[in-house]
Amino acid sequence: MAYRKVYFRIQAYAYGYGYGCNSDWSNEADEAAFEQECRSLFQQLGWTLHPGSNGVCDTAAKDRQDLYLHPTSFSGVMEEANIQPLQERLSKGKTFRCYAVDCCEEYADLSDEEYRAVLEAKHEEITAFILEHCRTKRTNLYITDPVAARFAEHFEILRLCDRERHNAVGNRFMSELINRLLQEGRLVSAETTHGAGIRTATARELKDYRKPVEADQKYTKVYALMDWGWTREDCIAAIQQEGLPLPGKSSCFFCPSMKKKEIRTLFHQHPDLYERAIAIEDGAMPNLTSVKGLDRNWAWRDFVEADKNQTAMCWMFPEDDLPCNCHDGG
Repeated sequence: MAYRKVYFRIQAYAYGYGYGCNSDWSNEADEAAFEQECRSLFQQLGWTLHPGSNGVCDTAAKDRQDLYLHPTSFSGVMEEANIQPLQERLSKGKTFRCYAVDCCEEYADLSDEEYRAVLEAKHEEITAFILEHCRTKRTNLYITDPVAARFAEHFEILRLCDRERHNAVGNRFMSELINRLLQEGRLVSAETTHGAGIRTATARELKDYRKPVEADQKYTKVYALMDWGWTREDCIAAIQQEGLPLPGKSSCFFCPSMKKKEIRTLFHQHPDLYERAIAIEDGAMPNLTSVKGLDRNWAWRDFVEADKNQTAMCWMFPEDDLPCNCHDGG
């Protein structure tokens, strides 16, 4: 039994003239006549009417079919065998005419388990597609787009039970598969300036990953988060549910990529580590030629001193990161 997204193109004779600022009908009587004819027609054919209100049109439903009855188009999902008979019945309308029918995407009657089984059967095809589309020209280039959702959409099967196309099953399957490929070393991940990114592993990386290491033979590696299919958002939700504070970014205390607010946090909350970072910067100062400090373009010491003294140098601070959230000028 096949189902399709269908559009019965309708011309309601009295629609499109507008008798008020909130209506496109010529008058209330014509609007009521169209509404009454549509309701009577579908009820005679065994459809259940769900009246609309406040500008929302009626909806007609029968079995696993539904149509939204707008005066320019009756649209929804219908059993393919019922489309032509309904078109013939609509051709006899008095307050409207049906001048065309467009049959679009096919919808399958699949449960979540059946949909998952179909995707599992395409495992090799989907894997090859992911690896091909995650290949980059250089090993320092990573894809930071939400690839799981994009790949899930590519292999999506439209289903009657998911007409809003949330595609939760497909998204979950794709996320789990990508995590598995990361675990197997066939995909490589890294943090970039634009967030977490992935790419396809090179032949050499894959060979090195699979090379047996004597020390590793003593242990069994477990990747719990990957096995559970947890995303970053899942981890955050679990931490918050336990009433624990979210951890900050993990990095070296003298990381040149630190943001200004992270340097401030280091200075106020970890003064010992801050002093060690400043010692590294001071020790390097006599030999610096092209960079000015730990941040390359400016020194951490100058930044913190300006912060403490509230001498916000405009060339140093972006507008949204001035000390104490001050403003420069009027």
